[in-house]
Amino acid sequence: MSTSPENPTSRGLRKGFSVKPARGRKMRQRLKVVVTFVFGLMSVASASSGSETVAISGRVYDKVKGNTLAGTPVVIYDAAGSVRRLVTDANGRYHAIGLGSGVVRTWVYREGYLDGRQDCTVHPGDSLRVDFGLITQMKTIWTQRFNCEVEPDAIDRTTVP
Repeated sequence: MSTSPENPTSRGLRKGFSVKPARGRKMRQRLKVVVTFVFGLMSVASASSGSETVAISGRVYDKVKGNTLAGTPVVIYDAAGSVRRLVTDANGRYHAIGLGSGVVRTWVYREGYLDGRQDCTVHPGDSLRVDFGLITQMKTIWTQRFNCEVEPDAIDRTTVP
């Protein structure tokens, strides 16, 4: 018995059975058609559901100086209870897509600034812009009062006119 790849018995097939390459190609072609069809249906379903979601974008900046605040954390809560945690880009911008409709709360926080919060009611397909001008947080400075006492004998009165 030969062990060449052309011999069907060398691949564990019983004598009398043969492998037809043309049949394997047809199965692969059918499988490709089915897979393409399934992925096509999935993309159509996701495209139609995309119009029912909400997109929110905006900019975070220093309200007094006008500087954009890059790297600022942004948290978005939608009505379905999902939470998106974002960080502003180099231009102070953020963008979130695929949010649920209803009341959407956007919260921005940065050390040294007062937090920014905004609640908006949005409907399916809305695209909303929410900008935040943050104000520097007031810092309490504690000072200590010192009393200075001068002894009357230490004052030189001879130079005073």
